[in-house]
Amino acid sequence: MRLSEKKIDYLCGKIFQEMAKSKVCVLTRAQGPVVEAMKKVILDDLKIEDDLDEEVHRILEEHQEEIRARGADYHTMFKKTKSLLARERKLVL
Repeated sequence: MRLSEKKIDYLCGKIFQEMAKSKVCVLTRAQGPVVEAMKKVILDDLKIEDDLDEEVHRILEEHQEEIRARGADYHTMFKKTKSLLARERKLVL
Protein backbone atom coordinates (compact mmCIF):
# COMPACT_ATOMS: atom_id res chain seq x y z
CA MET A 1 0.00 0.00 0.00
CA ARG A 2 1.36 3.36 -1.00
CA LEU A 3 0.86 6.33 1.27
CA SER A 4 -0.07 9.75 -0.05
CA GLU A 5 2.11 12.69 0.89
CA LYS A 6 -0.79 14.04 2.95
CA LYS A 7 -1.00 10.78 4.92
CA ILE A 8 2.77 10.75 5.46
CA ASP A 9 2.55 14.34 6.76
CA TYR A 10 -0.22 13.32 9.16
CA LEU A 11 1.67 10.25 10.41
CA CYS A 12 4.88 12.23 10.95
CA GLY A 13 2.92 14.79 12.97
CA LYS A 14 1.43 12.02 15.11
CA ILE A 15 4.86 10.44 15.63
CA PHE A 16 6.25 13.81 16.70
CA GLN A 17 3.40 14.29 19.18
CA GLU A 18 3.98 10.84 20.68
CA MET A 19 7.71 11.48 20.92
CA ALA A 20 7.04 14.82 22.64
CA LYS A 21 4.78 13.11 25.18
CA SER A 22 7.22 10.30 25.89
CA LYS A 23 9.87 10.51 28.54
CA VAL A 24 12.28 8.50 26.40
CA CYS A 25 13.55 11.38 24.26
CA VAL A 26 13.99 15.11 24.60
CA LEU A 27 13.10 17.19 21.56
CA THR A 28 15.12 20.35 21.10
CA ARG A 29 13.50 21.53 17.86
CA ALA A 30 10.05 22.80 16.94
CA GLN A 31 7.56 20.42 15.39
CA GLY A 32 7.72 21.89 11.87
CA PRO A 33 11.38 21.21 11.05
CA VAL A 34 11.31 17.78 12.71
CA VAL A 35 8.20 16.69 10.81
CA GLU A 36 9.70 17.96 7.54
CA ALA A 37 12.90 16.00 8.17
CA MET A 38 10.87 12.86 8.94
CA LYS A 39 8.83 13.32 5.76
CA LYS A 40 11.99 13.74 3.70
CA VAL A 41 13.44 10.48 5.02
CA ILE A 42 10.23 8.57 4.30
CA LEU A 43 9.74 10.08 0.83
CA ASP A 44 13.39 9.45 -0.08
CA ASP A 45 12.99 5.82 0.98
CA LEU A 46 9.81 5.44 -1.07
CA LYS A 47 11.59 7.00 -4.07
CA ILE A 48 14.36 4.39 -3.78
CA GLU A 49 11.75 1.64 -3.80
CA ASP A 50 9.94 3.20 -6.78
CA ASP A 51 13.21 3.37 -8.69
CA LEU A 52 13.90 -0.28 -7.85
CA ASP A 53 10.41 -1.24 -9.08
CA GLU A 54 11.05 0.54 -12.38
CA GLU A 55 14.37 -1.25 -12.79
CA VAL A 56 12.76 -4.63 -12.10
CA HIS A 57 10.04 -3.90 -14.69
CA ARG A 58 12.75 -3.05 -17.26
CA ILE A 59 14.69 -6.23 -16.48
CA LEU A 60 11.61 -8.41 -16.76
CA GLU A 61 10.56 -6.72 -19.96
CA GLU A 62 13.98 -7.52 -21.47
CA HIS A 63 13.44 -11.20 -20.56
CA GLN A 64 9.73 -11.29 -21.38
CA GLU A 65 10.04 -14.00 -24.05
CA GLU A 66 12.03 -16.30 -21.78
CA ILE A 67 9.55 -15.77 -18.94
CA ARG A 68 6.64 -16.68 -21.22
CA ALA A 69 8.47 -19.67 -22.69
CA ARG A 70 9.06 -21.08 -19.22
CA GLY A 71 5.51 -20.36 -18.14
CA ALA A 72 6.67 -18.29 -15.18
CA ASP A 73 4.30 -15.99 -13.35
CA TYR A 74 5.20 -12.32 -13.87
CA HIS A 75 4.16 -11.31 -10.35
CA THR A 76 6.28 -14.06 -8.79
CA MET A 77 9.26 -13.16 -10.97
CA PHE A 78 8.80 -9.49 -10.04
CA LYS A 79 8.87 -10.25 -6.30
CA LYS A 80 11.89 -12.56 -6.61
CA THR A 81 13.86 -10.12 -8.78
CA LYS A 82 13.05 -7.18 -6.54
CA SER A 83 14.04 -9.17 -3.45
CA LEU A 84 17.32 -10.24 -5.07
CA LEU A 85 18.25 -6.70 -6.12
CA ALA A 86 17.30 -5.30 -2.71
CA ARG A 87 19.48 -7.89 -1.00
CA GLU A 88 22.42 -7.15 -3.32
CA ARG A 89 22.10 -3.44 -2.61
CA LYS A 90 21.50 -3.96 1.10
CA LEU A 91 18.12 -2.25 0.94
CA VAL A 92 15.48 -2.89 3.56
CA LEU A 93 12.01 -2.85 2.03
